[in-house]
Parts: sequence; C-alpha cells; structure tokens
Amino acid sequence: MPTTNKVNASLTLDGEKYNSFVSPSQYGLPRSSAELKLSPLDMHMPRVYVPRWILCFPLKIGVEKDQIYENLKLGLAHTISSIPWIAGRIGPCEGRDPRENWIQILDSLSGVNFPYNDLSELLPSYAALHAEHFPLSRLKTTPFLPIGLLPETPHPPVMAAQANFIEGGLLLAIGIHHSVSDASAVGAILNIWAQNTAVAWGSTELNFSRFEPQCKDRSPLMLGTSGAKMVDFPEYYLQATAITTVADGNSDRRTSTPLKLPPMTARIFHFSPSTLAALKAEAAAYSTNDALTAFLWRHMTLARNPVSQSKPAAHKIGETSTVLYAANIRRRTSPPLPQNFLGNAFIAVKTDGLDISTLMSSSGLKIATSTIRKSLRRLTDVPNHISLTIGLMEQFGPTELKYAYNGFLGPDIMATSWADVGVYNNVWGDLGKAECFRIPGEGSDGNMAVFPRLKNGGLEVWVALKTEVMERLVGDRDFLAKAELWA
Repeated sequence: MPTTNKVNASLTLDGEKYNSFVSPSQYGLPRSSAELKLSPLDMHMPRVYVPRWILCFPLKIGVEKDQIYENLKLGLAHTISSIPWIAGRIGPCEGRDPRENWIQILDSLSGVNFPYNDLSELLPSYAALHAEHFPLSRLKTTPFLPIGLLPETPHPPVMAAQANFIEGGLLLAIGIHHSVSDASAVGAILNIWAQNTAVAWGSTELNFSRFEPQCKDRSPLMLGTSGAKMVDFPEYYLQATAITTVADGNSDRRTSTPLKLPPMTARIFHFSPSTLAALKAEAAAYSTNDALTAFLWRHMTLARNPVSQSKPAAHKIGETSTVLYAANIRRRTSPPLPQNFLGNAFIAVKTDGLDISTLMSSSGLKIATSTIRKSLRRLTDVPNHISLTIGLMEQFGPTELKYAYNGFLGPDIMATSWADVGVYNNVWGDLGKAECFRIPGEGSDGNMAVFPRLKNGGLEVWVALKTEVMERLVGDRDFLAKAELWA
C-alpha cells in the first residue's frame, strides 16, 4: 500500500525553525512500515482521540527546557522504532470498498507530530495549578494538543503529542486514536517512552526498550465465533448506516442531539484509601471498583432526579437506569493476552436496568453493587462470550453496532476505570515521575472515569454532567461525606 505524503510542519523555537514531527530516521534508527491490520474490536471503537491524557511534571530551577524537549524527542524516536504504527495514519482497509468503513493503519513518512509549546503567558505557574489540584477549567484541548476529539482529515494520524511548558513545569499531552489502542495500551506505550527518555538522559541502569512481538500481535482477536445472536448482547443494537463517502468512516454516527445543548460541567472528586475501604464494606461489594461505580451511579441518578416536598420525582414511574462500562479482557481470553497488549482488548458490558426509584432508595447502593457484579459474570459464565462478541462485530460490520444506552441527556451512565494504568510509576529521566494526571476539561453528560491510582492508594474520579445536575451533586451532603470535591 502506498505511503501517505510527508507533512512539513516547520515551527519556530527560540527564533529558529524546527520540524515538529519525530521519526526514527532523524536519529539514524531503523524505520519499519507502520502498516497494520486492525481487529474487529479495534474497528468497532468510536473513531475519536480517546484517550487524551495530560501528565504534569514539576521542573527544577534552571533546567534547560530545550534539552528536556530533545530528550523526549529522542525517547519518542526509539519508541516509534519499536512500535512503528504509532507514526501511521488511519485509512481504508486494503481490498475493501472504502465506503464500507473498514479501516487499518497506513504507512506514513511523517512520523509523530510532537510540537514544543510555551504556555507560560496563557496559564498560571505550575505551583499555582498544583495548589488547585490542576483544575479542568484550565486544561482545554485547544492549546494542549495538535489534535482535537474528532479527526479532522481523511487520513488522521494514529498519535500526536505535545510538550507544554509553563513557569516551573511541563504538561506533557498525548492523544491516540481509539481505533488503534485502549487505555491500557496507551499506558504501556507511555511506559516505554518514559524508559527510552530516561536512557536519552544518560541513565546507565536502563537500555532503550522494545516491545516483545506478542504484545503487538493482534491475531488472537482477529477472528470470532460465528452464530452470535443480537438478543444475547444487550450492550448493542443494530443500526444500519448509509454508505459514507468519507474514506475512513469518521463521520459522526451517534444519535442526533439537540441543536442547542445545555451547559455541561466536568469535575474531579477524590476518594481517600480509608473512604474506599469503608465504601466497599458498606456496599458489601466484591471489589472496590464495584462499590465506587455503584456509589457514583446512585448519586448521579439522585442529582438527575431531584425530589422535594413541593416537587415530585423528576423521573417517570417505571423508568430505569443502566451502566455501560468497559471490561478489560486481557486476562479473560484463552490463552490470556499479555498485560501490555497494544491493541483494544476490552468489550462493553451493560448492567440490567434498575428502576430509578429502587436506585434512589436507601438500599440502592447494595442493589447497584450486586447488579454491576452480576453483569460482569457474563464474561465468564457465558461460554465463548468474548469470541462471540467479536463474531457479532464481524457479522454486521464495524459501524453498524451501536452501544445500547442513553447516557447523554438521558438516565444512563457510561463508566470506565484507568485505576491500574501505572502512569505514576514511570520515571522519565531527570524529569522524574508525573505528579498529576489529567484529561482535557471539556464537559459532557452521563460519564465517569476513574483516574490512575494515586501513590497513597486513593483515587480521583472524573464526573461529567449537565451543569444544573452537577450543582445538585456537589450540594449532596451524603455524597460529599465520601467524595471530596478536588478540581
């Protein structure tokens, strides 16, 4: 397959022009083709740049920012040499009609776009942001990354990153197309980039790292089991879409939304280790994640459905709410996938619908917790469930299956957890370890994400709701008795 054209991105750094794209050849490293076939799970993912993460590092007084940037570039070049497809582009699958929306990674000569950006005049100092726990209101996508949420070109890049310098700190941002990698895979890529950057800094304890071939091998997820029936997969519904003229199928196929959207807000809440332990015990939960998800599900529902003596419940009688969440399948396949497998290795799981009145009742927490655990058991109790899910995606094509939930301006919740992504353990040479993990601060509705586990075992949770609903949530005394409003 032909390569895409090289992009000339000349920017100015200290009065001199430089190319913001990083490739192995710039450092005399071997270059391999980025071309890669994607699995049905990959192609089914929303075609957006998620994850988009921001890692926050304090800088030592007098440090040379240009040297930091150069070491990060050298570390990235070695990472591309090990994982060539992160420098590729998304395009139509070879041998198929582009209008069918089957995609793969195309080779590209450009490399990864990794600009240097000085935000010292736009943002407060690192110390000031740190004192406020790096508030989301300060972290909009536009200045932090050369890509937004949605791809903007027919052949969008797999990955982009940006080194954002402020007074006393570095905010390192990275975005990867969701059709290529999930959050666990992005965490593995960052781990290798960090190790390679440490070597670039002169570390004598490490060598430039390369991934084992099995971590890059997507063949175990390429073929599913035939015979899947839609009725057995409540997570999905079938919605045939018109053939698109967009080569990579990036046109938005979500259900239509109102032309005028209400104000939406995202906030971060902190849960201490002792609070998490108490919450798990109170919920009689199998896991901390079950209890935390159930707690947030219940209180987000309470905030969406205010009740007072003068006003009846906002929901309709018999209305239900569900949680749609991502379940990592690396340990659930046979044989298991490597923990640092670099593709998408999760499937959607949907809980049974709970009557909103039940969810809001005093027993709602325990009922929600058991409902979440029951839904997860389908991955192991139903024979070949994972393989049948892949077969279902093969049967109907990559864009015909939609997630069967109504979270945006509806009663349902979408949840994900990055608690076990070890971004706080990575040592980036003289940069040390990241002090804080954030995502861009855009608002949405009906979403929650558990951030990587803090060094003390606590957790930060990102919650996004309509602004008026968020105001009720942060005014909920029972909620704030366990959840500290953080940022």
